[in-house]
Amino acid sequence: MAAEPVASSASYRPRSAARRFRLPQLQLPQLPRLRLLRAADPAPPPALALPAPGSPTVRIGRGAGATLRMADISVSRFHAELRHSGDGWMVRDLGSMNGTEVNGLRITTPVRVRPGDHISFGAVEYILTWTDQPQ
Repeated sequence: MAAEPVASSASYRPRSAARRFRLPQLQLPQLPRLRLLRAADPAPPPALALPAPGSPTVRIGRGAGATLRMADISVSRFHAELRHSGDGWMVRDLGSMNGTEVNGLRITTPVRVRPGDHISFGAVEYILTWTDQPQ
């Protein structure tokens, strides 16, 4: 036995209800127009001079044993080291929390670096340069 549809005497009429309960329009004050300005080019990062060939290993971090001590909280106590190897320099991350990047890529193994490379220890970024131009 099939159920027959029940007819309802109430019908929903959104158009008539909208007309009946119309809210008054508010007049808002005219706000000044905002212009978007392009941000100025950020300043280049400071230079970090590579020591002369044959110099001892440079340890970077916040700890007391670091050769290059940084006060930034994003730098680990023992963050990274720069070591002269053969005819160039290698950078190695020492298991830091925020990582070491060379030219925007996070490193996990020792990587050869040279002047002009962008290197960052946590949030601290440098551009590598020579102390004196090698002969």
